[in-house]
Amino acid sequence: MNKQERIQTIQTIRKRTKPARILSAVVTGGAFLAAHFFDQSIWSMLVLICALAVSGVMLGRESFEISRLSDSTRAKRLIRLRSIMGFGIISLMLLMIVTTELRDDTDMALLYVAGFMLIGIVIEIVLEYRIHRADPEQPMSKEYR
Repeated sequence: MNKQERIQTIQTIRKRTKPARILSAVVTGGAFLAAHFFDQSIWSMLVLICALAVSGVMLGRESFEISRLSDSTRAKRLIRLRSIMGFGIISLMLLMIVTTELRDDTDMALLYVAGFMLIGIVIEIVLEYRIHRADPEQPMSKEYR
């Protein structure tokens, strides 16, 4: 399968999973806002963790389907690792923000956001480069977004 066919296949996969991803993002965002604004911190944290778990499962399935397009075993592992790392960074960032706000330390929350964003960008760039080296026919994420 050439690069253009893979891009079309990935776009088809992403169109099919888009409603579920949007619903998952809305539930996760709602749980984050509930943890942020309401005093019921334990329940809202549990809802946030459950929403993040559902999002992680959906992202894992999508990355597995995308990784099946490559013939390279190394590229497949890197594609799955990229999605896991991206999800992990976003999850940790949300959880760190909520926990720092529960302790009334909002300055640290801003520092966590900046730090996690920087780490996420660097990891994304490095993994994209390694995926491209492992399988030159695998499209980069900016080509199919």
